[in-house]
Amino acid sequence: MAIITMGAVITAVRGSVGGVVFSANKAGPHAKIGYRSTNPKTGVQRLTRARASIAGRNWTALTSGQRTGWNALSAAPPEVLYNSLGKITVISGFQWFAKITCRQYAIGATISTTAPAGSAPAAAASLTAAISTTTATVTYTAGYFAANEYLVILLAAKFKAGANVASSGYRLSGYTLSPPNSTFSFFTQLQAVYGSPVAGQKMFIRFAKQLLNGLRSPALSVVVTVT
Repeated sequence: MAIITMGAVITAVRGSVGGVVFSANKAGPHAKIGYRSTNPKTGVQRLTRARASIAGRNWTALTSGQRTGWNALSAAPPEVLYNSLGKITVISGFQWFAKITCRQYAIGATISTTAPAGSAPAAAASLTAAISTTTATVTYTAGYFAANEYLVILLAAKFKAGANVASSGYRLSGYTLSPPNSTFSFFTQLQAVYGSPVAGQKMFIRFAKQLLNGLRSPALSVVVTVT
């Protein structure tokens, strides 16, 4: 799916042209190819769908007051969300509920029925990543994480195939509560998703802090070459 920005002459497009479907949602207009997508039913895909299904069922079980609270969160969000064009995007109260639910399931926290209060953590900083064919570590200042803060690792790998470079997308998600030391290893998670890293391979990593209530800091992005 592609996100599009309208100009002064054309302000909205709906329908399909040449196999491209134009639509819009709360975040703005977008376009996508009109084809029936594949359904590989991977483990990650099944897990994501299960969590989304749970969020949908839980939303219907909320009181009207609780849903009002989530909608208020949407009107004054604690995090700034960006689309693929780097522009601020807005999501609904239900979408916030689903996002927070999935984040809390990932770390094994109690699922919130009320919208989280307070602010999101500050942006991750002073983090250094290093990946070799046998190790993968992130180093940070000791004491950087508070007792209720998780380190979130989102990682994508690029594999070279002749002259082409293809990205698998952000598939690896690693979480650890308040890492006690100044170095955290995520080689086991990396290897489980991508297999053994290859020297020269590019890894695109995003680090963030996440609270038990599901609020997350802006991500710190780094690029690492496997040694």
